[in-house]
Amino acid sequence: MNRVVLLMLGFCLATTHGLAQQAKGPQKSTKEVFTGTMIGIGGSLGGASRSFTLTITGETSDAEALQLRELLKSKGQMAVLSAVSKKDLGRFSP
Repeated sequence: MNRVVLLMLGFCLATTHGLAQQAKGPQKSTKEVFTGTMIGIGGSLGGASRSFTLTITGETSDAEALQLRELLKSKGQMAVLSAVSKKDLGRFSP
C-alpha cells in the first residue's frame, strides 16, 4: 500500500511539473532531481526518517493524464498503477 501512495505522489509531481512546463511554453525535456526526507508515522518506522531521491526524466501529456483519470474512475488505483508502471517517467529511490 505504501508503494501505491508513493507512486501516486510521484505521478502527481510529474503531472504538476508537466502543467507548469506547458504554462512556460515548450522546452526541451530535461532530467530533474529532487531530494527530501520521509518521516515514518506509527508502526516499525514510527519516528524514523529516511532520505529519498525523486528523479523525473519525462512528462505526462494532458491527454495521457485525462486517460489515467478516467482509468482511475472506472477501474481503480491498481489499474492506474499498472498503466503508469509501464512508462519510464522517472525513479523514486529511498
